[in-house]
Amino acid sequence: MMLTIQSVTKHTADIGTIKELFNSAFPEAERIPIWFLLRKARKEGIDFLACCDQGSFVGMMYLITRKDLTFILYLAVGSGMRSKGYGSRMLEQVKAMYPHHRVILNIEAPDDSADNRVQRVKRRDFYFRNGFGPAGFTLTNRDVTYEMLIAGGSCTAEEYLSLTRMFTGAIIFPFVKPRINNVE
Repeated sequence: MMLTIQSVTKHTADIGTIKELFNSAFPEAERIPIWFLLRKARKEGIDFLACCDQGSFVGMMYLITRKDLTFILYLAVGSGMRSKGYGSRMLEQVKAMYPHHRVILNIEAPDDSADNRVQRVKRRDFYFRNGFGPAGFTLTNRDVTYEMLIAGGSCTAEEYLSLTRMFTGAIIFPFVKPRINNVE
């Protein structure tokens, strides 16, 4: 399994497949419009990436970097490629691309009353197996609570908010600013 990574643009050959995966892997409330992601990906510190194995598309990642902190906004493996180690390999690629960075991400927080509670626990276990642990805070956005996970160090809520502000821009940030909940 040799993963190759390529930047995604609106001209990428697999753009249709990437859009389909994006729309099926993430709930509508969590999806930022693709046009916005593509536009932002032209800026330094933002990577929209397609992952392929021997030329076949296996997944996509969207990374936002500020200083030594890299945030995985999206990571998804195609439905026919799941449970084959690709997600772990993609996380290894991120760590290899940014070897001295702390890598942070968020997942839907475990919730016994959630319809997808089993999926949430499996996702959390997956990230724990791949070197992530609790960052010490959660965030709530659009009435969904997310657990922040980190690998390679620690991150403060302020650092995360600063990275989010850099990505969204000063005009949009006040409309998307998540509520931070400290759990430590």
